[in-house]
Amino acid sequence: MKTSLNTYCVQVFKYMKNFSIYPSVTIGILTKNSEETIGDCLASIINCDYEKSKMEIIVVDGGSRDRTLNIVKIYQRKARQMGIKFKVLKERKGLGYARQLVVENAQGEYLCWIDSDNIVPHSLLKMQISFIRNKSSIGIVIPLVMPIGKNLIQRIQGYIWLIPTLNAIKTKRTPYLTMMGTLCPLKVLKKIGGFNVDIKGAGEDVDLISKLKHNGYRVAVNPRAIIYHHMRKTIHAFLKHIVWYGRTSPKSSTKVLIKDGIFRILLYIKLIPLMIKIFKDPASILTPFFITVWSIIHMITNLCKES
Repeated sequence: MKTSLNTYCVQVFKYMKNFSIYPSVTIGILTKNSEETIGDCLASIINCDYEKSKMEIIVVDGGSRDRTLNIVKIYQRKARQMGIKFKVLKERKGLGYARQLVVENAQGEYLCWIDSDNIVPHSLLKMQISFIRNKSSIGIVIPLVMPIGKNLIQRIQGYIWLIPTLNAIKTKRTPYLTMMGTLCPLKVLKKIGGFNVDIKGAGEDVDLISKLKHNGYRVAVNPRAIIYHHMRKTIHAFLKHIVWYGRTSPKSSTKVLIKDGIFRILLYIKLIPLMIKIFKDPASILTPFFITVWSIIHMITNLCKES
């Protein structure tokens, strides 16, 4: 009887230890007219390998006119039945305001950003928190973004997202930031003042990096963490996305835009052998061409937009 009691106590202790080993985390999702992907995104989050009572999901909708909110409400009910906190907020003031809305309403110790067209692997939250926990110098940790979609346009978009991150790991430089799957301590975000609510479109991530670095925090890449991203299926959709980015990103001088564009193009040309070696895809040699198109369109739309 004594042995059985001891065994039981050990099992209870192990359970309690495993239960408390990972802290509370808020998952922030910004969405608008994403009925095609938001369901799979939310399903992957609520089914991930994490203690449900320590999860919180905050969805901020930017004025969807399709079935997005109906789908969100279906998964809100499912999540709450599983013990996951779930809030739905609305905004019409832009990305910076939407992200700050999540920061102000989040209750988790960490905040993980997921796009509505992402698929979250079961282990992402654990991987990211394990990487950043007890490392006070890191302000944000970035995963590797892997493409969903196998046609030529989608594969090349995957290389565009992935190669700079792999290069940043190799060179130990600050990577280009994408908010997909990134995780940061909530107290750090609040300490640096959160997001710039005046930024309406793209660029809130670049502004965040500047704030983090100015306050002495590092931007790190976790090469073991992966998040999946639905890439644009057609060249038209891809170009439309570039135009949107150019119109909504903070306006820069022609000199800065040209310099940044040339740097990106040369980087991708330099990394062609690495891309072919890693991906074993001859199509990867087209990536510098797509980056050239991206840079030109971005520069034209950025400089020609209304002030």
